[in-house]
Amino acid sequence: GVAGPTGGTEEKPVGTVWFAICGPDLESTERKFFSGSRNEIQKQAVDYAIEFLLTEMN
Repeated sequence: GVAGPTGGTEEKPVGTVWFAICGPDLESTERKFFSGSRNEIQKQAVDYAIEFLLTEMN
């Protein structure tokens, strides 16, 4: 992902984060876009990662 404040491109803008989970009976990926400062994007990504994990594991 790209948390910023620089490094984004048109195809992968700042705030782009990929999530993935894989196990014996589970394989899932998701791309999300977050906005804000670098710290805000990182916090949003962590919060979403926990939500993603809990949702996919149930």
